[in-house]
Amino acid sequence: MTGRLHIGSDGASWDPDEGYRTCSVCGGDCEPEPTGADGLGVRIMWVCPDHGVHSVVDPFENYREADRRERGEE
Repeated sequence: MTGRLHIGSDGASWDPDEGYRTCSVCGGDCEPEPTGADGLGVRIMWVCPDHGVHSVVDPFENYREADRRERGEE
């Protein structure tokens, strides 16, 4: 996965390479589906209507990593 969705205090943005949302089987545009799990936070799944889940993006990964470093949990 080379593209990433970024959500920050100034809004949402993404890398110019949107490969995370393109199905590797058919090349079609995948649909975003928000999901989450206890202790893991929010994830965005990119789902191809024909081939299922293509990728999962954690838009808050950088914040979670910074928080772990501050608590000394590297």
